[in-house]
Amino acid sequence: MCYFSRGLFPCQISRCVFQEKEISLIWLVRFFLHGMHSVVSRSYIPIWLLFAFCMVACTTFQLKDDIFVSVEECMEVSPDSALHLLNSIEHPEKLRGKQAAHYALLMTLARDKNYLDSLQSDSLISIAAKYDWKDDNAEAGKSWYYYGKVLALKKQYSDAMVAYRKSLEYLEKAQRHKMLGLVWEHVGYLNAT
Repeated sequence: MCYFSRGLFPCQISRCVFQEKEISLIWLVRFFLHGMHSVVSRSYIPIWLLFAFCMVACTTFQLKDDIFVSVEECMEVSPDSALHLLNSIEHPEKLRGKQAAHYALLMTLARDKNYLDSLQSDSLISIAAKYDWKDDNAEAGKSWYYYGKVLALKKQYSDAMVAYRKSLEYLEKAQRHKMLGLVWEHVGYLNAT
């Protein structure tokens, strides 16, 4: 924990603040009020306010991965509960990186399994499909599979076939045989059209 004494300068503040991973608004207000007592001139008030605003505005929204694990566990058995859990996430638009891709994939799966019209638009699943999943071939394969389904429903058959081929590559590496069967089934549908 980082404690501040009177007379701490902004360059020392930023070094100490960035060592702390979590910054709360209450801590910033207390720090601001404490800093006002140690500042000789009131001309530093706008600097302190700007600093406090930047610290609050620059924090990113992080979600614990436990909720994604819970969603995955109940996706097959109870997709309506999985959808409810996903809908309980506040501000999903603030998610970034892997969490945003994982959210997009799970939301698409949950909406598809609940027979909602999630596959009418590719905006959500394209986040997951275009994310670099690194070593998680199963998630990459599922993402490309659902992206292919969306493209096929939009009658973009050649793009859908490309997405299915990418899905097959990832799923073969992950040895997900059930998903491989689903992809091959949809490739067959495309070849028949």
